[in-house]
Amino acid sequence: MIPGVVRFVFIIAAAISIIPLGSTRPEFLYFSCILQGIVFCSAVAAAGDARQSRPILLALLGIIASAALYLIFQSLFLPASPFANPAWAIVAVAQSGSGGAISVAPDVTMRSLPALIAPFFAFGSAALLSRDDEKALRIWRGLALLGAAVALFGLVRHAAFPDLRLFGQVYLDRADVTSVFVNRNNAATFFGLASLAGLGWLAWHRTRGDRRRAGRPGATGLIRLAPHSGTIAICLGFLSTILALLLTRSRAGVLLSALALLLPIAFFLAANIRRLADRRTQWLAVGGTVAAAIVAVAVLGQRTILRAELIGTNDERFCLYRETLAAIRDHPLFGTGFGTFDDVFPAYRLAQCGIYGLPERAHNSYLEAYLGLGLPFLLLLAVCLAALLGIYWNGLTQRRRLRPIPIVCLSALGLMLAHSAVDFPIQIHGIAIYFAALLGCGAGVSLARSQAPSPRS
Repeated sequence: MIPGVVRFVFIIAAAISIIPLGSTRPEFLYFSCILQGIVFCSAVAAAGDARQSRPILLALLGIIASAALYLIFQSLFLPASPFANPAWAIVAVAQSGSGGAISVAPDVTMRSLPALIAPFFAFGSAALLSRDDEKALRIWRGLALLGAAVALFGLVRHAAFPDLRLFGQVYLDRADVTSVFVNRNNAATFFGLASLAGLGWLAWHRTRGDRRRAGRPGATGLIRLAPHSGTIAICLGFLSTILALLLTRSRAGVLLSALALLLPIAFFLAANIRRLADRRTQWLAVGGTVAAAIVAVAVLGQRTILRAELIGTNDERFCLYRETLAAIRDHPLFGTGFGTFDDVFPAYRLAQCGIYGLPERAHNSYLEAYLGLGLPFLLLLAVCLAALLGIYWNGLTQRRRLRPIPIVCLSALGLMLAHSAVDFPIQIHGIAIYFAALLGCGAGVSLARSQAPSPRS
């Protein structure tokens, strides 16, 4: 009973992180972080002393503790500190004092700590709550339904209420589907993740339902479709996320999401087409799927293609990258303090890059994270990637029936890694929580039964 309640609260907490504009405002973000911490502690208590959960739990606690200690180290104001940012020397001269901190804004760095560790809480909660297939399916199904609901809301809002403003939002993009997010790029990344979640649910449903899908002999019409009602409903949810994705008009979001979907779709088609005895039917199935995909992109993706043709490579973010790299060269070891990009960036703004506004993001999460954390960021990134790849490799080799799940998780990881190189989806709290929850559930599936007597399940 208690694990079921924790699973329900976990999905609600994920929804709360997403719905209020992706929790981009501080009050929503901190409330969501508190919820994620509570759910994580509850998941640890519900897991008990399960041996399977111990490696994930220890690794997560190690990463969270290391990140917290490093941000505290960046924020410490020490007299005559050899690591202090040079900006503090100017302040010391002006105020006839001494000392400084690594961070140019220690209070900002400390306030950024909850946003940094909350996704690790979400990952851990999902992994701990997905220790067997039935529990994992409930988590994955909840996340897929949440993604489809956000997509459907975005489509309805775009079609019927284009002027509707949510939670006092200032900027409103009426031309594109953004759902509960502020701009199309963030919405596109979320819809890409949601479509992967829907595809994973469809594959999972197929593995569970093959034995129950025969139907009554001689049945016709809707009665004949009744055994397939679950598959049809999942497909409709999946298609809603695809439609919402295409209508965002996000160049990178649509392209990278399409590429991320290729691997699991190819695997899913290969696994199902092999069951067809007639080779002609196999080729018709492949050709029909490819043709449907081309028609969908041609019809629904026209605005995205047109936008890419009009804008091309004339993008201000390339100027942002040069300016951010210049700041990194001045602070290569310990950075300027996590979360201080908008404090540091104005000093590096180039005149030839224009004077329109002062961006709050580098539009490249790797550059912004390196500027904030310094060299330790590369270590954190390498450790996380190595751990995830090891977990999903275990799933690919050990979980034959549920192999689509680690494949979907690897595709989601690739989507987020690629899009974070040209934008900042991982820095939107709601998207980061949803992404971490998907990966955590996939990790639980990949590690489940790995120590069981049966070598593969």
